[in-house]
Amino acid sequence: MEQGTQDQRSLNELLRAGLSRREFLQHCGRLGLSLPAAAVLLSAGTRAGAAAQQTTALAVGLTYDVTTLDATMQYDAQTINVYGNIYDTLLRKVWANGEFTIEPHLAESITTIDDTTWELKLRSGVKFHNGDEFTGEDVRFTVQRVLDPAVASPQFSNISGYDHVEVVDPYTIRIITKQPFPLVPITLCNLRIVPAKYFEQNGAEHVAANPVGTGPYRFVEWVRGDHLTLEANQGYWNGAPGISSVVFRIIPEDATRIAALQTANADLILAVPPINAPALEATPDLTVAKTLIERISWIELQALPDSGRPTAKREVRQAIAYALDRDALIEGLLLGNGEKVATMLTPKHLGYSPDIPGYEFDLDKAKGLLSEAGYPDGVELEFMVGTGGQSKEYAEAIAGQLAKAGITARINLVESAVLLAGWQKHDFGDMILGTWTSNTFDADGTLYPLFHSDTVWSNYSNPEMDRLLDEARSTLDTAAREQLYKQALQILHDDMPGVPLWEQMALYGLSKRLQWQPRPDQELFLVEASLSG
Repeated sequence: MEQGTQDQRSLNELLRAGLSRREFLQHCGRLGLSLPAAAVLLSAGTRAGAAAQQTTALAVGLTYDVTTLDATMQYDAQTINVYGNIYDTLLRKVWANGEFTIEPHLAESITTIDDTTWELKLRSGVKFHNGDEFTGEDVRFTVQRVLDPAVASPQFSNISGYDHVEVVDPYTIRIITKQPFPLVPITLCNLRIVPAKYFEQNGAEHVAANPVGTGPYRFVEWVRGDHLTLEANQGYWNGAPGISSVVFRIIPEDATRIAALQTANADLILAVPPINAPALEATPDLTVAKTLIERISWIELQALPDSGRPTAKREVRQAIAYALDRDALIEGLLLGNGEKVATMLTPKHLGYSPDIPGYEFDLDKAKGLLSEAGYPDGVELEFMVGTGGQSKEYAEAIAGQLAKAGITARINLVESAVLLAGWQKHDFGDMILGTWTSNTFDADGTLYPLFHSDTVWSNYSNPEMDRLLDEARSTLDTAAREQLYKQALQILHDDMPGVPLWEQMALYGLSKRLQWQPRPDQELFLVEASLSG
């Protein structure tokens, strides 16, 4: 580890001094960086000294490119991390001491008129980046678009309890729900408001690449696969950001992302591999910030009976769960940076139950279940895995464990956008290595989209599960909801349509010139950050 740190520092010194392309690539080779990794650093065109002078410009290293900048058409974490700075929400989670409160944002207040009517007073004088005024029509348009089946928004399940929005006047709206829907306030913390007039004038394709919001940052450019640039909205209704511009750099390879941080080509990087954290923490001008987050790592299984896949059999799914030694995975892959979970919920979730048992590692049980399913000699499964972060390494370790039970998991490594598209179309083979967070800290935000038969994310169909989830999201009685979710968790334990692995610990590498704290909801609001010289 000490030698690795010395090599990284020597690379930093060489970059500061300046050197020829050939010398640079030769040195990267000695450090074990691949040619693509070295080329990314070289082509960045930014020397550490120059970067240090740009005290109000921030560079962020992402593990994969965003899929769209249309805020209603995707819901993966890194896409949200970008467009969450462009668009605003009506309400917002504010964190303190690991707990959050819901506070006004674009809406100044929210009140209940009756069990199915929520009235919001909106801020006046708020402008979209193109100068259009924000009004209730923009809220109505945004909600209507997510609810439109023809749009097929991945966020539909979040607000499918809504019926429609009434615009009382430009600054007063009413959200009418189909039944009592306790999730209205928390879903409004996640729903970004899209400008109706701009969208209608330009269309979905234009908006997806040229976003306009009311948020603290304006869109500048997006060079797909390379970088995306935002600049501060100096007229932001809630006060101009302290950081003047942000460049999100797409750096899938871990070594390249870490090197970008070490050479001041990035101030903040996501998904630091646990094995690299000690070296970063030992570097004087760098640090690692970490927090347990709501996100669960898990294996999505193709459980639909008409799929014809081996995983359509419950015994095969249960065998997979028994064949995995999650303690060993957490210790070996994460170096302890994660918490084993028995269900798809964490103790942070409303609806979590400690009474649901997990599947403990048991190879004999796994092999017996495979025989019951008609695979006494083992079974071969297709395992779709995205390219971001450490997914390939995790998948290989999981496949290695499964092999000991006679389960051959053929890894199909694809771009993250391909994985998301396949998942939403129920076309991904037998297994996906996935992560999930809803940012609601409510069981509904995880269980409904993943296991209700009517959502694009679900590859599972069970009428009793649908009934429990529908009933739980249509009562305002918290105790009743918790009991319904306990029953739902027991069904999921028995049917095992997805194997929960661990609650993630998010690790971020950052320059000490960046003042920023990670949030348990994993959102990256850069208006909360500042830079020093």
